[in-house]
Amino acid sequence: MVWFSEIINSCIERCVDYISLEHTDQAKHIKDMAAGAVFIISIFAAIIGLYVFIPKLF
Repeated sequence: MVWFSEIINSCIERCVDYISLEHTDQAKHIKDMAAGAVFIISIFAAIIGLYVFIPKLF
């Protein structure tokens, strides 16, 4: 899931760069929201990993 979300994030960033030739606040917000989604998915992946592996360690 994290790799897939990172690929989607990269696609969104490239599309924004392609559409908007200037550095605007809207383009920055779009890129920040896409990066935030990757961050949230990464946190959930870490929580699931801890949930799966911590009981096996103890």
